[in-house]
Amino acid sequence: MKKVFPVLLSSTIVYFSITQSVQAQSSDKGSVPAAINHSEFASYPFIGSSVGKDASTSVGWAAAEKDLKAAKASLKALKANTRAAENFKKNYKISSEVIWSYGDEAIVAFFIEDEVQNRIVYDRKGQLVHTLSYCSSNKIPEGIISAAKKIYPDLNATVAVQVKEGGIEFYIVNLEDENRFKQVSIYDGEVNLMSQFTKSR
Repeated sequence: MKKVFPVLLSSTIVYFSITQSVQAQSSDKGSVPAAINHSEFASYPFIGSSVGKDASTSVGWAAAEKDLKAAKASLKALKANTRAAENFKKNYKISSEVIWSYGDEAIVAFFIEDEVQNRIVYDRKGQLVHTLSYCSSNKIPEGIISAAKKIYPDLNATVAVQVKEGGIEFYIVNLEDENRFKQVSIYDGEVNLMSQFTKSR
């Protein structure tokens, strides 16, 4: 199981970086706006009896083929968005506003509930990848703080990200004091150092 954890952690970091760059679009409580561009379906050039008679015909066919590919891609994105929205509605009964973001590699639902920021990340097919919940110091579970304090008793936990992926749950925690900063992962009570630096004065 511990061999699986670094793989999950690296995929989380990749998706985390992706979700920072996607462009956000707002919607109402899990309903995903259609990503399909209906004008693409009406934009095919009409090719009549002149097919095969001049060079403009091949240009027309090329444009039609390009538009068809774009329409198929839009339809595929719509299906993925719908699948993600259905999964979200099934698993999250929340009262707060949901903001959806779309990128080349991910679909992300963002909402704040009980002062915790949540990002539910889906892949391009609308399948759940993982959830990220950002906790301020007063929302970090006591067990996570205790595990960190055993290794770094002089540092305070300032923020944590709870990651749930494929039935596995772990935390990425920022620990610091006036002079030092450390970021650790905590999984099954085990604390691993990810990064650290000394603060400049």
